Amino acid sequence: MWALVHHFDLHYIPVAKGRPRMTKRGIAYTPSKTKNAERSLQVLIQERLDADWTPMEGPIKIELTVFLPRPKSHTKKQRLIPYSSKRPDIDNLEKLFLDAANGLLYGDDAQIAEKFSAKRYADECSPGYVVTLSQWEDEG
Repeated sequence: MWALVHHFDLHYIPVAKGRPRMTKRGIAYTPSKTKNAERSLQVLIQERLDADWTPMEGPIKIELTVFLPRPKSHTKKQRLIPYSSKRPDIDNLEKLFLDAANGLLYGDDAQIAEKFSAKRYADECSPGYVVTLSQWEDEG
């Protein structure tokens, strides 16, 4: 049975994780925009955790809602649609968050046994992430 462990929001304009780049010599590196975004998220995550927090162990469930700024160019009709179907891709938004949370919320993102994600427009809230973490507990 899943037991709620933590629920928090992070006010931050979400950035998608960039693909690794290659130098002319064939060495892979992470783009600086991605590195900076991960560091910023790590700081925000740490601010939301209690001083005695330790990374979760065992199977976890994460619910992640990403709130994006709505483009100013949207018409009245487009403003009725709460979900974003444009770039950035939800999997790249998730990946940046999950990688930034490694070692802070949980030991490794391999522990994620169940995940729910949504990508919405931030019409009634600030852009950022709303995160709910649950941990598996035996009923016996």
